[in-house]
Amino acid sequence: MLLEVDVQGAIRVREQFPDAVLVFVRAPSREVQAERLRARGQDTESQIERRLAAAEEEEAQAERFDHVVVNDDLDRATEQLTAILAACRRAAG
Repeated sequence: MLLEVDVQGAIRVREQFPDAVLVFVRAPSREVQAERLRARGQDTESQIERRLAAAEEEEAQAERFDHVVVNDDLDRATEQLTAILAACRRAAG
């Protein structure tokens, strides 16, 4: 099963399912993340600033995850996630 949840949700999943494999996907930098948010055109500048501050707090929790994937190149990030999923399937037998 693959779930897309925020950091708090991932921690709750780990509490309920200790064998769950957690993957933290992060932007390559705060600047790139800000550019991506602005390019979407969905948020005001103050909303973007709040989201960036929240992202910084969430990244402090990345050490609680089993893997960290940097989304600097979509193809590479997809390949990394695919490899992680394949390894989990092999380990599960």
